[in-house]
Amino acid sequence: MSAWLPYVLMLAVILWMTRHKWQPFLPKFDIGTPPHQPSQRFQDYAENKKRHDEQKEVDRILERISQKGMKSLSERERRILEKASQHQKQQQQQQQFPR
Repeated sequence: MSAWLPYVLMLAVILWMTRHKWQPFLPKFDIGTPPHQPSQRFQDYAENKKRHDEQKEVDRILERISQKGMKSLSERERRILEKASQHQKQQQQQQQFPR
């Protein structure tokens, strides 16, 4: 029995250290880590999803205009259409005059 005692005690100490998050060998200062940068693929996905959602919203507003007319739009919907219109004009200009 005495041959197992050191191993049992060591296991008990390790369990206690992990349970109480005791980490004496780690430095006490934080050197900081660089901020996480999402991958280009994720950025492209997020941008495309945002564009798709905006286009769905514009389509919904245009459908509402065709059914009920311009007077049925709220101020928020008018701003969305104005922003989409400006965005489309910018894209057309970029296609006409590429850099």
